[in-house]
Amino acid sequence: MRWRIHYQYIFTAYDEYVDIEAKGRKAAEKYSMTLEVYVVSIKPILRVKPC
Repeated sequence: MRWRIHYQYIFTAYDEYVDIEAKGRKAAEKYSMTLEVYVVSIKPILRVKPC
């Protein structure tokens, strides 16, 4: 499953997103702990097929 991590650099207003592949939310949270930034949110990326 794909996850989008929204993060900010500490003491700045600069924020960014990174997309990762992880089996579940716990794995995504574990990955986010390796980043040296402030994690704002972790959300799943849901793909919808166009009609």
